[in-house]
Formats: sequence, C-alpha cells, structure tokens
Amino acid sequence: MHIQVVGIDVSKRFHVAWTDGRSFTFSHTLTGFKDLIQWLVESEGSAVYQFGMEPTGRFSKTLSKWLTDHGHQVVFVPGAYTKRAKWFLSNGSNKTDLVDAKVIAELVQQGRYLKTMGKDLAFTELRTLSDLHFRMVKMSVESQNRLHSLIDTVFPELSRFVCVKSKVALRILNAYHQPCEIVAAGWESFRKVAIICHGMNITEEKAQQIFHAAEESVGTGSETLSFELGVQLRLFSDIEQARADIEKQMVNWLHQVDYAEALMSVPGISALAAGLLLGQLGDLCKYPSAKHLVKAVGLNLVEQSSGKFLSRPRISKAGKGQLRNHLYRAALAVFANPKGPLHDWYKERTEKKKPGKIVLVAACRKLLRIAHAVARDNAEYKKLKGRIA
Repeated sequence: MHIQVVGIDVSKRFHVAWTDGRSFTFSHTLTGFKDLIQWLVESEGSAVYQFGMEPTGRFSKTLSKWLTDHGHQVVFVPGAYTKRAKWFLSNGSNKTDLVDAKVIAELVQQGRYLKTMGKDLAFTELRTLSDLHFRMVKMSVESQNRLHSLIDTVFPELSRFVCVKSKVALRILNAYHQPCEIVAAGWESFRKVAIICHGMNITEEKAQQIFHAAEESVGTGSETLSFELGVQLRLFSDIEQARADIEKQMVNWLHQVDYAEALMSVPGISALAAGLLLGQLGDLCKYPSAKHLVKAVGLNLVEQSSGKFLSRPRISKAGKGQLRNHLYRAALAVFANPKGPLHDWYKERTEKKKPGKIVLVAACRKLLRIAHAVARDNAEYKKLKGRIA
C-alpha cells in the first residue's frame, strides 16, 4: 500500500500539516486531530500515513501519542536537521510554519529522521520519570548552592569541620539555624543533637571543635537569614525525598522490562542508571547495533578536515547531554576507581599515556556496548564477559 508522508509543524495552539503540495491548519484539540485525519482521507484517499514532526516537548508528545494510538506511524526530525536543510530545500532561511512543515516532510521522504523508541508503557513511564529525575537534580544543585551561600554567611566556620552537604551538618543546621543558638543551648544539648541521638557519625572531639567555633563565630546572622536557612533546608530535604521516590518508581517499572535485571548486573549500572538509560533511549533491543546506541547518546567520534587541516576526533555531543553526564560518573566509579571491577581495563590504557578524560569517554562507550549486548541476549554480564568487545 502507498505510504503518504505528512510533515507537521507543531506549536502550542495550532499545527500546520503539509503533504503533496497542500497544507492544513488544525488545533491542538481532539477535534483538531480528527479534522486532520478527515482532511487526509478526503484529499488523499485510503493510504498508510507516516507523520513527521520535530520533538518539541509536550505538544509533539500529545499529538504523536494520539496518532500512534490510532495506528499511524510517527517519526521525529531533529530541529538541527530542519534548520540546516531549510537552506537547501526552501532556498533561504524563512521561518514560517508552512515552510517548516514542508521541510520536515521532505526530510522524512529522504529517510532523515529518528524512529520512535520505546512505545511500550514501561519505557514511556521510565521516560517521564527520567526527565523528572534530571529536573530534580538541577533543583537540588540550585538548593545546595543557596545553602552554601547562607552557611558561609551565618556560620562560615562549619565547613572547616564537616561537609555542609553531609547528614551531620544538615542535622545540626536543622536544629540550630545560627551559631548563637548552639551556644545558648549549651554543650550537652548540642552533643545530643550531634552525636548521641543519631549515632557516632562524628567524634566527640570534632563536636567540641564545632561548639567552640560557634562560640567564636564571625557569622552575621539575622532573623530573616535564619528563616531563609530553614526554608532552604526543608526544600533540600523535600527534593532529596522526591529523588528517592522517583528511583523507587523506576524500580517498579523496571520489573516489567525482561532484561532489566540482567542490565543491572553490569558493573556501574545501578537501578537508577538502568532507569535513566531505558527512559532516555527506549528499548535497547530495537537498536540494530551498539554503534547506533553510542550515536544516540552523542558519544560517537566526529572530525573536521579542510585541505591540510585535520581536527582531532571529538565526540559529537548530539545526543542526550544529561545521560552522558550520568554515564561519565558511572564510568568514573567502575573504571577509574582502583577498587572498581573494571579498573584493569582503565589502567592498561592510561599506561599507554592516553589522557584520562579520553579513556573515560572510551569507558562510557564500552559501558554502552556492554549494556547493548546484555539487553540483546538477556544474559547477565558474567556470562557474556568473555564475548563483549
């Protein structure tokens, strides 16, 4: 049966569809979606439709889900493709909804698009949870930065004895917002908060040092700063609790993925890492090879050359930036850590005087190749260890 390509430019209220020299504007409502299909049937007749659109967040997600649920194929054209192709396909850089829809349709006809990954419910839910996790991480960093600023103002000496992000420091700050409150409470009360009530997280000697530092603190506390510190502490606690709840939800959905347990047998891939990986990339088994997986994350090598000039190979960074950051930290833990299970591989390459960051990027690629092999064969890492390149 004939496949009819339809390019759609997605916006907040209205979308523009283009196919075969004709365009149609429809609203972002159920009625609008039905009007689009009716227009296609009336103008094109019976056909199999392939819809192409840019991945523009919640609006394209809503439209693509409705189209997919009604049996239509949906593919995504990255915005970078549309921007660059516009010069060649429309002979200029005009930015209109109609031009964008036309360019998207022509790119889909040329096969320049990304297929949707992970249409199953588990992968869809993991995608939502992974996006939420990344937002929580960003909020956590902002909250920590503000906490650091407040502590440096109110009780600057505290950071000399404990990390201000540690449980001990947060426990002390929740009980006493200013050094003068520590002094007013007295040593015995402070000792109970710092040590007795919550276990020996710090020595009594260090607790005494903190108490004496509070007596001689040069911090500039005030009622307003004390109130803000309390607000930030509650906010930070809520964000950390939300991150823990998100991870629990991820574990629940991972149980519905056949190879999730095998994936978590790979050193460095925890339940959180597995949830983020499957949430951002979808079903790993749908990638033809590990090379496609590496490219989706943006860890594939690219180079530029012109005449005698040849640049050094660099990673493309065209994929999921936040996922790359998480993979880098995972690689750091399992490869660069002397106690890590794959440290011998890292040591062998660093002994060849290769820069550490280059080796760690290679470690991220290796981690993805291992993950792809484990998912493809649904076998634990130990069973495939000798066969993974």
